[in-house]
Amino acid sequence: MPLPVDLAGLSRSTRRDHTRRRRTLDLLGDRIAYHRTRSQQELADALQTLKTLHHRRNASRPSAAGIADLALPWQQVLTQCAGAASIATLTLDGRPVAVQLCLRRESRVYSVLTAMDPDCRELAAGHALLHLLCADLTAHGCTALDLGRTTADPGQRAYKAAYGAAWTTTHTFTHAPRPVRQPALLPTDGRTLTAAAR
Repeated sequence: MPLPVDLAGLSRSTRRDHTRRRRTLDLLGDRIAYHRTRSQQELADALQTLKTLHHRRNASRPSAAGIADLALPWQQVLTQCAGAASIATLTLDGRPVAVQLCLRRESRVYSVLTAMDPDCRELAAGHALLHLLCADLTAHGCTALDLGRTTADPGQRAYKAAYGAAWTTTHTFTHAPRPVRQPALLPTDGRTLTAAAR
């Protein structure tokens, strides 16, 4: 979706929903805080928070196609991509309620993993975090936020449509490494090997 988010271009009912969520945030005042990581240590700490919330939210759900796998070596990925990675966190009274891992390439940002506290559904923490993240990214010169793959869940399509997302098709390829061939064992008893041409 393009940044900044053009709320005026959305439907009247969608604008009302955004206004209502913004009002909820404003009422909470200083109880709500937003932070995006700026260092390798913050990134490592925030990744653990994301994993904890992700497990809590998805513990009872079956795995779904299109959901990023937390079993992948994210710590290793973030070590290699620290300059392009950041994790945004929304807290309520100091307790994390929504976390979002993003990777940046030039002025485009890709949302890779998200997690919300299942006990804070009435807060719409995911929407609140996304509002603040979009404003933050826009202030830092970003022009687009890719919201990631969309599952068959109709709630996901509605969630992303509420931000004026444009839909594209993505093809994902997974490279399976070839097995390493073991060299043939050479005889150790003085025999010689000859290669015959075929």
